[in-house]
Amino acid sequence: MIIVVLDHITNEPFYCPFCGKTTIPNKKPFNADKNVCEHLLYLGTTEGGFEYCKEEMEPLLEKLDDENDEDELIKLEIPNTVHFSLCEPAPSSFGVYIGYVKYADAMN
Repeated sequence: MIIVVLDHITNEPFYCPFCGKTTIPNKKPFNADKNVCEHLLYLGTTEGGFEYCKEEMEPLLEKLDDENDEDELIKLEIPNTVHFSLCEPAPSSFGVYIGYVKYADAMN
């Protein structure tokens, strides 16, 4: 698992690093019907947990003490994945975490 930490959140769109599909559109909320590509594993926030989680992730999440804890999620060390952690600096503690898998069938 590759981990990328970005220390601020912008209004710029966020794209899948493997296929280029928009995951988070510019100034619009995430929409699972429109913004999920075959590589997206999960998308969550520090305030609300997962907004999207690929079905194949469910058995792995059951192994965690707290599935909404980003540090716990990183411990899974899923092969061929990249985890993005977007964090707002203090005093805010808001963050977004997004995981992608390089090979869409790698979780099957």
